[in-house]
Amino acid sequence: MKGKKAPALLLSVLLLFTWAVFAAAEGDALPESAHNYENNANETWFYSLDDAPNGVVITFSEDTYVEAGYDRIELYDENGGFIGNYSGGDLAGASVYVPTVGFSILLITDNSVTAYGFRITDVRAAAADEVTAVTYHSCMDDIQDVTLTFCSAIAQTASPPEFEQTGYYLAGWATKEGGDVRLEPYEIPTAGERELWAVWVKLLLDEDEIFDFNNSGFYFNVDGKEHYYMTKENYRMMQRNLFKTYGLGPYPTPIVSTVLATYPNWEWEGSCYGISTVTALQHFGLIDVLSLQGAENMAQMQPDENLISYINYYQSQVATSWLTENKASVPGSALYKTQLQNMFQSVQDGKLVMFTFYSGAPLVSNGHTVLLTGAYTNAAGEHVLIAYDNNDPWAYGEAYGVQFTISADWSSIGTEKYYDGKLKAIHWTNDFSQFTSFDINGDGSMLKWHQTYLRHLFRGFRVLFRTLQNLFRR
Repeated sequence: MKGKKAPALLLSVLLLFTWAVFAAAEGDALPESAHNYENNANETWFYSLDDAPNGVVITFSEDTYVEAGYDRIELYDENGGFIGNYSGGDLAGASVYVPTVGFSILLITDNSVTAYGFRITDVRAAAADEVTAVTYHSCMDDIQDVTLTFCSAIAQTASPPEFEQTGYYLAGWATKEGGDVRLEPYEIPTAGERELWAVWVKLLLDEDEIFDFNNSGFYFNVDGKEHYYMTKENYRMMQRNLFKTYGLGPYPTPIVSTVLATYPNWEWEGSCYGISTVTALQHFGLIDVLSLQGAENMAQMQPDENLISYINYYQSQVATSWLTENKASVPGSALYKTQLQNMFQSVQDGKLVMFTFYSGAPLVSNGHTVLLTGAYTNAAGEHVLIAYDNNDPWAYGEAYGVQFTISADWSSIGTEKYYDGKLKAIHWTNDFSQFTSFDINGDGSMLKWHQTYLRHLFRGFRVLFRTLQNLFRR
């Protein structure tokens, strides 16, 4: 946008001064621009009503239009408070609420292309029952509370404040302090004066604990070919750990024959499981990936050959994950519901969860792995899980970030981003001790994996018993 808006404070002062010096237009002289307006315009109109204690509703003509992206209309209340910035046909036939008796409207244009401009067709006083005054309590010491006024008679012209707090996610608004979510973060309440309290979810991973790159696209030249990559040193360490852990064990381990029969590079399609594993192990202090680059935190690290090899070392462990992770394959089944309930409760209890999901059957269909770092129940009664998705780390903790929604009856889980919102087979775990048997420095104990496996069997039998018990009770 080529026109530049004056700083808010200075503009507010100027508007107040101008309002005091010049008589505001009243009566039938509703503001409108020239048709067409001129290039390089910077014009201001003022208007007020005699009696509008609840503010005014402004209606624009259907032909209101300014050059999209280059010219703009700005609207302020009589105190210089910013109402909105509009371009193109944003205001065509629209009504806008201003919470004061008067307002100012600015038209700012560039040096080429003109259009109709704007014409206000009506200004009326808002009725008391149309207006909602809401105080939003931030529930954070360093964020001020905000009171906003909305008009239910027109389309939304304002939204709740976008409170932001590092390490937290704003899940929505409660109708009492410490209450459950009753309104979504951007939902406007119905008419009537009220107070709302922010509902925050503490994220289990801070932003500097995640990589500032996604999990794909990092190929390196190995013997003249582009591949995902593992160094020979890491590969040999994997062989030793595999023999140490599984050499005498009776477990089915397809990873053993696969890894030992190949050179240390594979043409796989991503390292989501490896990134999730490394991120979790670093969080718990079980590894020191930062030492590879002398970085202060994960966000500073760059995807060079050594780091990618490190990640891919742990990526290869996905082949045995089905032995030690909680699982379910039939959405809607009693076992599936129980696993979703347990997974959600685990995150709510403050435990980091690694979550793997598939478009169909496990290990033979498209799959992906994320870390679940926060949980809450929304206003619709659905159970929401906030994820660090290493496909899109830049959205982590934001309102547009990846979230998984479990249905209110616990029968299914989905997210808009993957597989048309329908997930099939799932794995999950909050127990990362199995990976210490595969310590990349060779310091791990083979007993850790076996202990994890036995704990998993015990948990599995317990989940199955409780699931059957609930079925018989019905």
